[in-house]
Amino acid sequence: MKKFIYNIIIIAIYSVLFIGLYNVASSKILSIFYGLTTKQQIEQQFANLTSQRDSIECIYLGSSKFYRGINPNLVTPCGYNLAHDNDSYNQIYYKLLYTNDCCPKLKRVVICFDYVSFCVFSETRNYVYHRYFQDDYSLDYSNNFYNNYIYPYLIGTKNLPKIIQSFFDGNIPEPPYITDKGQLATPGKAQEDDYVKYCTSIYDLQISYFNKIINYCHNHHLELVLVAMPNRDGEYWNYDNVFIEKMNNIALNAQKQYSCLYLNYIRDKELLDVNLFCDVSHFNQFGADFFSRRLNADIKRKLI
Repeated sequence: MKKFIYNIIIIAIYSVLFIGLYNVASSKILSIFYGLTTKQQIEQQFANLTSQRDSIECIYLGSSKFYRGINPNLVTPCGYNLAHDNDSYNQIYYKLLYTNDCCPKLKRVVICFDYVSFCVFSETRNYVYHRYFQDDYSLDYSNNFYNNYIYPYLIGTKNLPKIIQSFFDGNIPEPPYITDKGQLATPGKAQEDDYVKYCTSIYDLQISYFNKIINYCHNHHLELVLVAMPNRDGEYWNYDNVFIEKMNNIALNAQKQYSCLYLNYIRDKELLDVNLFCDVSHFNQFGADFFSRRLNADIKRKLI
């Protein structure tokens, strides 16, 4: 019996060591293709925000489209990109609270009006976000053991076999990187036939947080701009006319009730050129710069 227990202990020790080595090795390999880990990206974003807190007058909040697609260095006034992958309006709301407390000169809030953000309720980054958000944030979630304690160590490893194959084939892409202004600058070129499938079931909770964001900006005298990013055909097909009308009504009602600016680029032909994108949904570095200059000009024209 003692020998059996001893063997079990030895197996457990070797298993832990193997998993640890696997995570270290996979993280190194993944960094070649993806740059910083998700945790490192978020930590760097918040650290850079804090270091620039006294100069920031505008914050960009939203999902991955903003994260990759807004270069604050090309937009005035002095801004910072705190958007991130999978951020929906509940995360955006708590980032808004954090930013307004952190940045004394904040006067403008630019929100990504992303259709998908109303249909997502993600908790896969809560293991990092809980360090920055108010305690109330966690009340919307159950205590998910997997997402809090297992997922952080497995994130990205599902792509590892494909990545290793690409490595041996010599197809090593240039990884994205975070700029000093929070943007994830992403190289790459999309394909004409890129395609993605989304769920279009709207969470009432996200509608509620979207309204909280608008009310907060109004009550704290923050200038609010809503920006609907371009949707290529491979993404836009997900939305039927009823859904699109509902989204438009949400944005237009906010514009009418609170006098915020709404800029709708969803089917703007100038911004749908495949050469501007790194995949079906996101601008590459060139596209982000091109769009940021356009956004800057449009905001100036509308607000000044």
